[in-house]
Amino acid sequence: MRDVHVSAIVDAIKKLCIDANIELEPDMLRAFDRALATERSPAGKQVLQILKDNAEMARTRRIPYCQDTGFVVCFVELGQDVHVTGGGLYDAINEGVRQGYTEGYLRASIVRSPFDRVNTGDNTPAVIHVDVAPGAALRIQIMAKGGGCENRSKYTMLTPAAGIDGAKDFIIECVSTAGPDACPPLVLGVGVGGTFEKAAILSKKALFREVGSANPDPTRIPATSRRCPSLSRSSATRTATRRRRCDRGQVKGTACRRIPERSSGRKSTKRPRWPPSHCCRSSVSSPAGPASPSRRPTSPCPGEFSTTSRRA
Repeated sequence: MRDVHVSAIVDAIKKLCIDANIELEPDMLRAFDRALATERSPAGKQVLQILKDNAEMARTRRIPYCQDTGFVVCFVELGQDVHVTGGGLYDAINEGVRQGYTEGYLRASIVRSPFDRVNTGDNTPAVIHVDVAPGAALRIQIMAKGGGCENRSKYTMLTPAAGIDGAKDFIIECVSTAGPDACPPLVLGVGVGGTFEKAAILSKKALFREVGSANPDPTRIPATSRRCPSLSRSSATRTATRRRRCDRGQVKGTACRRIPERSSGRKSTKRPRWPPSHCCRSSVSSPAGPASPSRRPTSPCPGEFSTTSRRA
């Protein structure tokens, strides 16, 4: 059993919250360079150059890259041989967020309730996802998620007949309908398979991968595939956009459509039956597989745990 004191977690979270809002990742800066080399529009080139200059100004002056410093999404991989001492894990994470946003002079955007709209004043609580893994390691990933891009996240249920073409069409529709609301240029995280909430979490985790990288799952669908006949029942698809400029708002919207139940055996002439009083959310993972986050090197705490920050 390995002990990790909550004070180390608080300090790491505080640093990650500040760094995520001040320093863009190298892969994003490289994406700017690639876009500048291929962009044909003079206005587009100007915007990309402004974004690069803004990133350098934020890094050198130690000021937030954008006025919307987002809400904190935290992914924790907790080794089963790790014992958190001195307090609770969730309390330590929220305390780190509180200190980071207060001492880093970052904007507090979180309200205690979506109905009374009273600001908590310190950007807590964070959205926390914890996975238990073998071993004695504790890994923490932080995403400063802007409200504008989160507002344009979408969810749908696809029939087995839709296949990979249906998933592609839905992704393109999400981008085209988002327009300027999500503050382009955009980076998309796509989650396919599982249940309603599983697809959403996969789409968030995908945003931690290096920009432009392929899904590392060896069972992923080849790029040349046009159909996916082995999809069973239905597949849940969700896209999450990572903010690259300013975002507004905090409320997330999702959409779900009902899928009629399909009878097995010979073709039936009966009308399809709808699930009673709720949307059909039964699905299994497709061959696309989970979009797992990459463990990108940052400055791990020696002898404690590794951490990753991500600007979203």
